[in-house]
Amino acid sequence: MRIKFLMRLEQVKVSKGANKNQSIIWQVLAENNFEVSLIDYVDRFFEIEIIKDGDGVLTVIDNEMVYHSTFLKNNFNDPEFIDIVALGYINEKGGILSTKPIYKCLKKLKEFSLIPSSKSGITFSKKTFQSFINK
Repeated sequence: MRIKFLMRLEQVKVSKGANKNQSIIWQVLAENNFEVSLIDYVDRFFEIEIIKDGDGVLTVIDNEMVYHSTFLKNNFNDPEFIDIVALGYINEKGGILSTKPIYKCLKKLKEFSLIPSSKSGITFSKKTFQSFINK
């Protein structure tokens, strides 16, 4: 069986303290080693950016930063953002033969950032899709 998407989103409901409202947290799960590497880089990239401005963080679950979906939408809608992340990833890894897989994954992350509502969050999970399914 083939999985259609490069990465899958898993929906998790999280209760928020006193106001009893529920937020939906989407986990981006990688399906191969390349995606694990790229998702890890994107997560570290956002963590560095968030240090300057904590407004993008919704919460932290299992040591994973959960970003406001509107924060991610705004970043991914910036025309230069994907290029900046791709160049940073290439600079960190070095020896990249083709940029097509990098841009393909980043465009998929952009599509994922458009799915959730403005009151939800997205985390870049350290788990792979296979490890999540095999539980």
